Amino acid sequence: MTTSLWLPRALTAFAGLGAAFAIAAPARAGAGDAHATITIKARDAAFGGDEYGGDTGGGAYITQRRDVDVGADGVVRFPGVAATLDPATVEFHSLTDPTGARVVEQRLIGNALDPTTLLAHQVGKPITATLVSGELTGVLRSVDPSALVIESADRALHLVARGPQLLGLTLPSAGGEQDPALEWRLVNAKPGRHSVEVSYRAERLSWRPAYSAILGEDGAIDLASWAAIDNQTGVDFADATVTLSSGGGDGVFATLGMVPGRPATTKPRTWSLPTAVSLRHGEQVQVELAPRKTVAKPRTSIVFEALDAHFNEGNTQPAECGMYAPENPRVARYYELDIGAPLPDGAVRIMRRSPTGLVLVGEDQLRAAGNGVARIPTDRDGELALTGVRTVVQCQPDANGRALVEELELEVRNDGDKSAEVVIREYLFRWHTWKIVRESVKGTRLDDRTQEYRVKVPAGGVASVKLTVEYTW
Repeated sequence: MTTSLWLPRALTAFAGLGAAFAIAAPARAGAGDAHATITIKARDAAFGGDEYGGDTGGGAYITQRRDVDVGADGVVRFPGVAATLDPATVEFHSLTDPTGARVVEQRLIGNALDPTTLLAHQVGKPITATLVSGELTGVLRSVDPSALVIESADRALHLVARGPQLLGLTLPSAGGEQDPALEWRLVNAKPGRHSVEVSYRAERLSWRPAYSAILGEDGAIDLASWAAIDNQTGVDFADATVTLSSGGGDGVFATLGMVPGRPATTKPRTWSLPTAVSLRHGEQVQVELAPRKTVAKPRTSIVFEALDAHFNEGNTQPAECGMYAPENPRVARYYELDIGAPLPDGAVRIMRRSPTGLVLVGEDQLRAAGNGVARIPTDRDGELALTGVRTVVQCQPDANGRALVEELELEVRNDGDKSAEVVIREYLFRWHTWKIVRESVKGTRLDDRTQEYRVKVPAGGVASVKLTVEYTW
């Protein structure tokens, strides 16, 4: 059996960059797991999000239980872990010998997500390079990010640049040797079979909410809520117990103390999936986030948002008053649906049912409104004669750089001939830890980034809300 690494023509120029694209041996399941429990953080949608849950959000905290053999020398290997794990977050616990076994050395081996590392492990083994000029078969003698050295049968050495002329590589099967694994050396551990629990943080495992709303001819709305989970960790997780996390700063990781140097922020919102889920590497799976809901007579509301929602989610706090604020004033009409369970903000595809089938109305953002209420934009915004303005009255950073106080005024003007009730939705974009010091109208805190106010705007008049918010970090 062989492993083939094919480099598409459009990407071969970047072959020297290693993992610019996924060229890896097939992912292996966490073999022998008695149980895998995974908490996955939502991918940030602020800038479109990182597909793999990298710096723009995502990531997971994984716990795996398994029986392993501890050798007489105290060495134990734990295969089937995520190749994207952070070694500094690994926690090893022997359930068989909880007070005796202690880790004194740890290493991560077999990072199959990195093509250059995979090739380095093949030095001294047969290889076939498919070039524009034909095939070259021999023994791989050396490899670096820019070239390979292959010794052919006549003992000639061939320097093969990792560029457009290199179309693919065929290697002997690794036979599982290069699967990502953790290896420890223990002291005071009893040799033999141990039941162990291993926990760690891993990147490239993330989720995002996805909604579809069907507007019926009778005014009813049918809402389907899904969570799309992406696994790019290099390993399969079979029948895992999964919890989805959203918000709360660094979320479950900060809460668990997994973010070095950063205290726990507000508690994240979580959704525990009712049934086990198999997460296969390289695949996306959709699971039901909440039962499908049909609302016969949805309410409508008018919402003013001055800022782009979820700007800076998961990123460093803007601690300077003059830094960019993501202003994008919008007054829009929404349907309000009583879902019965809290949902996170996310993209919603809106369709209308007609005698000939479903017609796509458009795509927008579903807004969570607290207490199990969700808002979906309508297609009737042209009727509104309302505009909104957000003004920073005063901003003062703390002298020690650990706090900032901002005074705001949110104003809605009504140029119509009828009064209107408006929800003013303020996005606290600077950081997750904040408190309202003063407010002219009593507001409602929806989550760790959102505050809402309800005001009545008279015909031809103005309504405003003044508030002072203090951020700390």
